[in-house]
Amino acid sequence: MAPTQSTDQILIFRLAGERYAISIRHLMEIRTPTDLGNDPLPYVEGTLLVRGRETPVLDVRRVLEHPTRTSREEIAVLVLQHLSGSIGLTVDSVQEILNAASTEVLPLPDGIFSGEERMFAGAIRHDGEIILLLNEQAFSSKQRTP
Repeated sequence: MAPTQSTDQILIFRLAGERYAISIRHLMEIRTPTDLGNDPLPYVEGTLLVRGRETPVLDVRRVLEHPTRTSREEIAVLVLQHLSGSIGLTVDSVQEILNAASTEVLPLPDGIFSGEERMFAGAIRHDGEIILLLNEQAFSSKQRTP
C-alpha cells in the first residue's frame, strides 16, 4: 500500500509585487485594518484588537527587506494563532487558497535564505512560477526584536 500524503491548504498573497504563500493551518482570520495602534519595535507596524486581545501586527515588507508601503489603503492582515498567542502579518492583497500535497512543497537548497531564522519553509510551483512559502513560526520572534 502506498504511503499517504498529507494535504495542506496554502494561502497565496501579494507583497511588493511578488507572490508568496503561507499555510493556513494557524490562520484565524483575514482582516482589513481600520486603525493600527502604534508600537516602537522595528518590525511591528502596530497592534490590532483581535477577540478582545491586543495583537502585534508585523510589517512583512520590513521583515523581508522590501521597500516600505506608501499607504495603508489596500492592505490585509493575516491573523495567525500560535502557542505564544496571536500575531498579525500585513500583506498587500490576498489572492487565493489552494490545496497542496506535502510532496508538492519543494525544499530550499542549503544556504538559501539562511540567516538568524529561516523565514521560508520551502517553495511551491503554481501557475508556472515558483512561490516562496513563509515559515510562520519565524515571524513570532520578530514581534519581540528590539
